[in-house]
Amino acid sequence: GFMRNSIQVEEFEELARPSASIINQALTKDLIIPDFYSFTNALKQIYLKCKTISSGNPAQYIPQLARVSPEIWAVSICTVDGQRASWGDHTLPFTIQSLRDVLTYAAAVTELGEATVHRHVGKEPKGFSLDDSLPYNPFIPPGALSVVPLIKPDFNL
Repeated sequence: GFMRNSIQVEEFEELARPSASIINQALTKDLIIPDFYSFTNALKQIYLKCKTISSGNPAQYIPQLARVSPEIWAVSICTVDGQRASWGDHTLPFTIQSLRDVLTYAAAVTELGEATVHRHVGKEPKGFSLDDSLPYNPFIPPGALSVVPLIKPDFNL
């Protein structure tokens, strides 16, 4: 098919407007990770080294994981300012399992603040609690379940 080699200034402005902030940060070298190229090269080397590990098996007690080929491997990163890189099978759908606890906790702390969240869930390692009335931390099942209603307190099933 036909491909244009240039666009009009107005068209460029229209296309770039939604990303103006990240474009400005990139042009002024004011990104979260200024040398993203070197950073992602280091991550890619870790990805390649880990990709060769073939020991272990997917968890068989979780059906969604038991069905997945152990050959599938991917790493993706997205910084808070939008820098992105991915390697491997990153376009395949996957089950996040307990990663949901991290995302739920992050959403709750972002929306409500750490002090409010930790009035409902502790932040101690598993198996140790200074306050037995709270679940130990947001990353074990009782703690994760305590964080969910903080995000949508008016939601009814």
